[in-house]
Amino acid sequence: MRVISYFPVIITMLLLLAPAAANAQEESYNRAIDAYIKRDFRAAADHLKEYVAKKPEAEAYYLLGYSTYMLCRKSGQNIPSAKKEAEEYFREAYLIDPDFSPKNINFQKARK
Repeated sequence: MRVISYFPVIITMLLLLAPAAANAQEESYNRAIDAYIKRDFRAAADHLKEYVAKKPEAEAYYLLGYSTYMLCRKSGQNIPSAKKEAEEYFREAYLIDPDFSPKNINFQKARK
């Protein structure tokens, strides 16, 4: 019977914490987009990794792939592991949404 008496408390706590988690995800995406627009691909990749771990979306995976690719390119080094990592992120984007197109990326999505 004790388990049943805790059930409403647990549900209430989950309902109260859910909006905070969603806001944290949006904030992570906002920081990633801000960094991406500023061409700070290291920060963008870091924030996008955090974001896709909690909310895997094609758009975020694509941006993560591009940020990773640009880090490799800007370093002036041909790093096969970084290129492979970028390819994996691009592939994940299209696995999530086969109809995804980079031209449809909404850079204002999280700023509602």
